[in-house]
Amino acid sequence: MNARTTRVRPFAERDLAELIKIYRAAFAEPPWDEFKKCSGCGAPYSREEAGEPLQSCAYCDRELSLTDFWSAREIAGEIDHARSQRGGIVIVADVNGALAGFTYGYGIKLESFPFLGGVMNGNAAYMDDIAVGPDKREMGVGTELGARFLELMGEQGFGQVVVRTDERNGASMALFEAALGFSKTGVYDPKFPSRLYLKKDLR
Repeated sequence: MNARTTRVRPFAERDLAELIKIYRAAFAEPPWDEFKKCSGCGAPYSREEAGEPLQSCAYCDRELSLTDFWSAREIAGEIDHARSQRGGIVIVADVNGALAGFTYGYGIKLESFPFLGGVMNGNAAYMDDIAVGPDKREMGVGTELGARFLELMGEQGFGQVVVRTDERNGASMALFEAALGFSKTGVYDPKFPSRLYLKKDLR
């Protein structure tokens, strides 16, 4: 049996195509269900809903035409945005030379997250997204990515990292709480009632 080798490294432009595949696959799963969307109104459709023989959109009642929920341009834009921000980093993980996952984030200001005023300090970074390809789960890839992200943010002088996830996602909650040492803030996203903010103090 061949040994498995995992390497966490900075993102490179050559990684983008595979990163897009992992991004789409991860966020198409429950509880996100960001698989397809109506090209007319942008309403989301899960894999199950997209597989139904619908003639019109259930939300806008127009003739149904579905497109990828996340376009390649949008995902590339997310990466570019992260890299352009204060303290912005994008890192990826390879398993035996194949891209297995990624995470990215940047420094944030309290005025951008006013509802976190009671739990967020003035020197925080935000882990925007973290994802591992479906065929690379349960190998510790997410833990290695998350640990390296925290290390890099600490090296930049940030005192805290904040992340948001859906509390219905047991694997995600286990990663942040048990593996990486985040704690629940008790604060939920005002727009998504099941999406909870967690934090980890680095100092």
